[in-house]
Amino acid sequence: MQTRLSTEERQAEIVEAALRLASESSPALITTGDIAAAIGVTQGAVFKHFPTKDSIWLAAMRWVRETLLQKLQAAADEAATPLDALAAICAGNGVARMEAQIAFEKLIARFPRLRRAGPTIRPDRSRFRIVDGLPVELGV
Repeated sequence: MQTRLSTEERQAEIVEAALRLASESSPALITTGDIAAAIGVTQGAVFKHFPTKDSIWLAAMRWVRETLLQKLQAAADEAATPLDALAAICAGNGVARMEAQIAFEKLIARFPRLRRAGPTIRPDRSRFRIVDGLPVELGV
């Protein structure tokens, strides 16, 4: 029997399950039923906490952004000088950056409407724009 969780805890569990499933297959192929089964609840319970499947993926994007920013801030806080902080953020978080990039690529593939004009070019030559506070890859 599934334990009763607060709304925030259940939403976090749903997002975590969605991201875990997305690491195994395309988000477009993941159903709310798959997410529900992954955490042992009904599909109705998923919709109690998120009105649409898109809202689950948007929450997942926010979670990825916040988690990445926390890791970057922690790396910067531990550095002795601003230059050390920059080096730690750029080099020391390669795995976190790669994980975030993979997650964003999958989510952008799922939400092509998030692609916008007027890109910013990053040093690694990828293009992005901030949309609703989230970094969004742009089409070329």
